Amino acid sequence: MAADPVAVQAALTTWALNCLATATAADLQSAASPRSAGRQVLAVDGRALRSARQPDGQQAKLLNVIDHRRGLVLTQTEVVDGNEIAAFLTAIDALPHLRGWLVTSHALHTFPGAARALKVVRRRTDHATGKTSTETVYAVTSLGHRYADAVPLATWLRGHCGSRTCCTG
Repeated sequence: MAADPVAVQAALTTWALNCLATATAADLQSAASPRSAGRQVLAVDGRALRSARQPDGQQAKLLNVIDHRRGLVLTQTEVVDGNEIAAFLTAIDALPHLRGWLVTSHALHTFPGAARALKVVRRRTDHATGKTSTETVYAVTSLGHRYADAVPLATWLRGHCGSRTCCTG
């Protein structure tokens, strides 16, 4: 008998949300920091699965929702026919009680309500080779300057990009 992948994902999402609720309650008890530092932040990112193929031979793809602070994948959904927007909506619908949370995603997933746009230039040096590389990233947020200044925004952007390493495999 084959397992129902939707039922398995629902069970995993319930478990991950319970883990998150327990950790969040502990964080709130010990938090003595500015409002923006304690904000719950999620990263939404699509991933192609290495060596995983659909019956038609196409590479399998998932869209993950990851808690920035803990690197915990809260839910994931299959990207069908390359439609990440539909997968985004399905994944977000699986997560109740998102009021007050900040969700970071690629521009592909953005929608009206943006308050600010940011340009971030990252420079990295490979210490083994001495080569440097530059990457320019653009971000959009619905948070005005009163709710998040440059420091938490930079932290959240780093968290979004850092979430890529926790969900690649």
